[in-house]
Amino acid sequence: MNSKEIKAHKKAKQAILDVAEEWQRTFDSISDIVFIQDTNFIITRANKAMFTTLKKKANKVIGRKCYEVLHNRDKPCPNCALKKAVLDKKKHIIEVEDPNIGIPLSIIVSPLFDKEGEFIGSVHIARDISEGKKIDEIKDEFVSTVSHELRTPLSIIKESISLLLDELPGKINDGQRKILTMGRNNVDRLARIVNDLLDISKIESGKIGIKKTIVNISSLIKDICENWILEFDKENRELTLHLPKAPVDIHADYDRISEVINNLISNALKFTPEKGHVDIYVKDVKDGAEVTITDTGVGILKEDIPKLFTKFQQFGRRVGPGAKGTGLGLAIVKQLIELHGGNIRVESNIKKGTSFIFTIPKK
Repeated sequence: MNSKEIKAHKKAKQAILDVAEEWQRTFDSISDIVFIQDTNFIITRANKAMFTTLKKKANKVIGRKCYEVLHNRDKPCPNCALKKAVLDKKKHIIEVEDPNIGIPLSIIVSPLFDKEGEFIGSVHIARDISEGKKIDEIKDEFVSTVSHELRTPLSIIKESISLLLDELPGKINDGQRKILTMGRNNVDRLARIVNDLLDISKIESGKIGIKKTIVNISSLIKDICENWILEFDKENRELTLHLPKAPVDIHADYDRISEVINNLISNALKFTPEKGHVDIYVKDVKDGAEVTITDTGVGILKEDIPKLFTKFQQFGRRVGPGAKGTGLGLAIVKQLIELHGGNIRVESNIKKGTSFIFTIPKK
């Protein structure tokens, strides 16, 4: 190799080093934690934010398995996003709150492919969400306090209206009865909103109690539907049960599962047109019971289905008068089912109807 070639070689090598150094400076300038790992969970590269957050030197992070470094475990976490990415080669977003890390993180895990399209690992971007968590805690505490404070005056107002409607203080005319009935109905609606806010606040704070007993889900649904028959008749809609002959027992909180079913029936009735019908099916499946509540309502757009269980979201509301919800009912339903170890999914066709299908374990 002559002097020109040596010089060119050194120049090329320096250029590569300069590019690598510039890339690392850029990598380190990112305030969020960023790290790359291979399919064996080994961290191959990480930025300065990761070392700073974990209070560890690079040689204690690079070349080691992520679950050892981040979670002080000898195997991956049950909800490990990389495990999911290995299986489906898709992006996943999870929240991690581990004392070993010190702060709550929202982590985006994106699959990494080589030029032939082979899956070779993943890129992780983790953001500190402790500030957002504090705001949520303050908000939840505020909602809970206000809701509790509203309960007593609402009860007094309702009782006062009921006394007037019962004509205990004196006779009332038809016009006055109509106005008082309207007032009582709106007090009831406001009370339902307050109860929904309290429920979602308790669930999210982990303060809600689940007292499981053996529950015959078919018998429970039958009892609930008997209370709905008059409402369906009044609205000129049909409610039909499809129950198996043999009892289907689950291990569940009777009151909480009742709340789930009542919410789903109420939702189905709300979005089903006159002369439409709602069908409820119970099926004994492996290790659990599957309940399907199907309506012949307006349906839900495919892109709206993933948002259905988000708080304060409302879709497909009928035009004109009718029950207006808080957008909390389905969020409560999902969280109560998950507290029981179950799951819920939705199938829908526009102008044909919607089915909510949930399962609850037997044990």
